[in-house]
Amino acid sequence: MTDQSESEFSSLAKKLQGVSVGTISLSLIKRGYRHCQIERIHPVTAASRFVGRARTLSTLPYREDKVADVQGERRSRNAHREIVNGTGPNDVIVVAARGVLHAAVIGDLLIECAKVNGAVAFVTDGAVRDTRNYPADFPVHAGATHTMTFRNVHAAAEINVPVACGEVLVEPGDLIVGDEDGVVVVPWKIAPEIVEASCEQEALDEFLKAKIAKGASLDDVAPPTEAVMAEYQKMNTR
Repeated sequence: MTDQSESEFSSLAKKLQGVSVGTISLSLIKRGYRHCQIERIHPVTAASRFVGRARTLSTLPYREDKVADVQGERRSRNAHREIVNGTGPNDVIVVAARGVLHAAVIGDLLIECAKVNGAVAFVTDGAVRDTRNYPADFPVHAGATHTMTFRNVHAAAEINVPVACGEVLVEPGDLIVGDEDGVVVVPWKIAPEIVEASCEQEALDEFLKAKIAKGASLDDVAPPTEAVMAEYQKMNTR
């Protein structure tokens, strides 16, 4: 990324601190993006919240006569290792595992390496293993856990290409946000617009929750009446 886009990412990430995946998903849906939340995955580690940029790995089904061509003879050139070795600050490693849950795409050693190299999270629609040894403060979202290792089922294919992960298109550099409720993909080209809308929605939601706590009727706040919105707008113009 250029210095300018690096600066833009930092600004967007700062604004998203505390904004929920649900709110971001709603902002995307309102703008016609209805297929951005990665399906059938869940947090594996105690930490679930993150904001980062997608670094992707595509996989293929393992086949004996092709795996050498796909993964290479030398371990150092294996895309499965390169996705971790080449990761950097603010990266979210996204492994598209075709929804296969009977073999892990990563274990504790590679997770540790990813964290040391600066990655902020790991996401896959496949399985993971050795989870008891993962750093508690490193978010990992996956479809399942399984003891079978990667090469029994998968062949690593290409790094930083568009992939389908959990039925969602993920492009390298897309903004990826995760929390307790899941992981959402924000296309980079609309990220500033979505971040601003999400921040505004989150602020409104906090105001409405405060109104409910003070005794306001649900009918008055969901959706907010004109009077409630006028009060909110007045508060924000002071």
